Amino acid sequence: MAGKKVNLSLIPNEDERRSAYQAWKNDLMKEAEKLTASCGTEACAVILDPLSDEVDAVWPSNMGAQQVITRFKTTIELEQAKSKQNQESLTSKKVIDKVEEKLTEHVEENRAKEMHRTMSQCMVSREQVKQLGLEDLTEFISFLNTKIKEVEARRKAQGASLPQDMATTK
Repeated sequence: MAGKKVNLSLIPNEDERRSAYQAWKNDLMKEAEKLTASCGTEACAVILDPLSDEVDAVWPSNMGAQQVITRFKTTIELEQAKSKQNQESLTSKKVIDKVEEKLTEHVEENRAKEMHRTMSQCMVSREQVKQLGLEDLTEFISFLNTKIKEVEARRKAQGASLPQDMATTK
């Protein structure tokens, strides 16, 4: 479809513009027909008269053009609905992920508070340790080891060290 370069500007002479309009209109209709015949696709062309703003030409027919346009609009609406659904599911997934993250933070925070409370109770009465189950006791020991390491790190930062009987985590 190579041809000479066309200057894309308004043709100043009214007669030449009308003549070019007729030629290009006919060429467009032929190209639409070639496209559908050779590529097996649906197409339509609707051209408005530049002087009267009325429909000047329709290809393949009014009914054929309406069917293609209706199918086009339906396809666009389906794509928009899919896009909207994808955006909604993505948004709800983000919200769920944020809520799950907050829940995990709260569970960890509550567990740490519970370990602090247990540690305080154990300082008052050793009977509290006897009441802990195996899983809680294991978690409590891990919590105490973490606290000892934190205290040791702070003391090292200040230039002091823990007494030998407390430095059992090495």
